[in-house]
Amino acid sequence: MKHIPFAWVLGNADLLDEDDPSVTADSDFYLSLFGSVHYLVTQGHEKLGPDTKRKVFEVYSEFLSRIEEDLAASFRLTEADERTFHQLLERYRFFICPQAISIESEVPIGNYRADFCIRSAIDEITLVEIEPPHSKPFIDCSASVRLQGALGQVRKWKEASEKKVEFFGKHLTFLVLIGLLEDMTEDEKACLERFNRDTRDAAILTYDHMIENVQSTRRLLDKLRE
Repeated sequence: MKHIPFAWVLGNADLLDEDDPSVTADSDFYLSLFGSVHYLVTQGHEKLGPDTKRKVFEVYSEFLSRIEEDLAASFRLTEADERTFHQLLERYRFFICPQAISIESEVPIGNYRADFCIRSAIDEITLVEIEPPHSKPFIDCSASVRLQGALGQVRKWKEASEKKVEFFGKHLTFLVLIGLLEDMTEDEKACLERFNRDTRDAAILTYDHMIENVQSTRRLLDKLRE
C-alpha cells in the first residue's frame, strides 16, 4: 500500500473497494497521504481541473465516511485495552489535531514516554496521554482512577520536560484523551468543562473530539464543493 502513487487518490474512487487504505496502510504512510489530500481539498483545490477536483472530493468524502464509522465502532469496544486504542489513534492521528505541523507517536520525555506529541507551531508542543474511551474521566464529579493516573503522568512529564533542552523556550501544554460524552451525566460534563476552564496548561477531551474533527472536515468539504 505504501508504494501506491498519490495519483491513486486523484483518479479512481473504486480502488477504495479493492484495497481500502484505511485498513491496509501503515500509520506513517496514511498520515502523509491524508495530509496531502487534505491540503489539496482545503487549499490547493483551485489549481485542480474540474474533473480531477470532483474525483478528489469523491474519494476524500468516502474516506471520511469510513473513518468516522471505524472510529465510532472502535470507541465502543469495552473490552479493548489501551494499546488497542493507541494503535487506532496512530492510524487516525491526523484527526487528533488536523491543524498540526506534525504528530509523533510514543515520544520519550526523560524516563517517561508520551503517547503522542503534537507540534502546532515551531514553539508550541502538546503532549498527549490516552486512556480508553470506555473509562469515564469523572465519576460523580470526582476524578476517576484512570484520570488520576493520567494527570499523575502529566505531572511527571512537566518535571521531566524542565530538564530537556528540546523543550526550552517552547510553549508546552498537555492533553488527556479519555471517555465518551454519551457515558457521562450532565453533572460530570459540567465538571469536565470546569476543569478545562480552570486549568491553564492541561486539558481533558473525550474521544468525541476526534469524531467532531472528522465531521468538521466533512462540513468544510461540503462547503468547498458548493
